[in-house]
Amino acid sequence: MTIVPDGMILDGVAWLQFGDADVQLPVQIKRWTDNAVGVECSVGGEVLRCWIWRGACEPREFEDGRT
Repeated sequence: MTIVPDGMILDGVAWLQFGDADVQLPVQIKRWTDNAVGVECSVGGEVLRCWIWRGACEPREFEDGRT
């Protein structure tokens, strides 16, 4: 498992499912394996953490070309 070092922020965009609703949200990537990504996001002021399939998350690209 690879863990993002403390102090480093790795932004991404991920598809998450809440009940029957599929939602694409900005996330912070915290760790990953060959098959899964551990992400963190904030919804309604609450911090949520979960593992998702690697294909459901991609690095976030900013307008200035940064990732």
